[in-house]
Amino acid sequence: MTDLLQFLTAHGEGLVFVVVLLEQAGLPLPSMVFLIAAGAMVGAGTLNGPLVMGLALAGALIPNYVWFVVGRRKGNRILSLLCRISLDPDACVRLSEHAFARYGPATLLVAKFMPGLNTLASPLLGMLRVGTARFLLFNLAGTVLWIVVSVGIGHVFSGQLEQVAAWAAQWGITMGLVIVSLLLGWGAFKYLQRQILLRRLRVGRITVDELQEKLASGEDVVVVDLRHPLEREVEPASIPGALTIGPGELQARQGEIPRDKDVILYCS
Repeated sequence: MTDLLQFLTAHGEGLVFVVVLLEQAGLPLPSMVFLIAAGAMVGAGTLNGPLVMGLALAGALIPNYVWFVVGRRKGNRILSLLCRISLDPDACVRLSEHAFARYGPATLLVAKFMPGLNTLASPLLGMLRVGTARFLLFNLAGTVLWIVVSVGIGHVFSGQLEQVAAWAAQWGITMGLVIVSLLLGWGAFKYLQRQILLRRLRVGRITVDELQEKLASGEDVVVVDLRHPLEREVEPASIPGALTIGPGELQARQGEIPRDKDVILYCS
């Protein structure tokens, strides 16, 4: 924390703009921590509050709009790319799809407080063809809320700035190593878990050509389309004759899946 405060003091409000811009563009940077630290320095009279908040707002809105446009033009390829760099790609997709299916653009009001959701919010709304005006309105409101809360927290606790700096100087390296170790361990666990799952899935996987041959030859198979409703909305094309069941409906509708035929599951 001491190093962070010294760095902020030396480089001023412009650093907040750069960090927020890069984090909203997709880089794993702790922009909220920077905003909290900047808020503490605003309270201490070291930084200019309105300038910090204005630059943070600009740093967030620019990449958000770019991702919105890219999502509208590139569709699922962008969603796949962003989720691939996530620690938990499957949870990344599920969280985003369920949130936007339930709340729509209003999800932007809290998206920036949730790292995985924040990364996908703008491109996913672009994919779903949400109106530009609605996106800009909700994104502006959510961004302002995020900045005010983050800077406000730092401002409120600015009186404890010296105590926090002293504590960080004593324990900062140790805590940093512990946090990095936990993150690396979690990342390794999720990667191993995913590889085991994919290896199991490959055993029973068939290719698109193989499925086409089965259907063309009249083989009696049942195809179950398990894609989320949002995925079907973005890509409405489906396999002819497929039984459409959403992931959340699978348990309730499992009786519709025949037990005396080969079942082929189709998902994203």
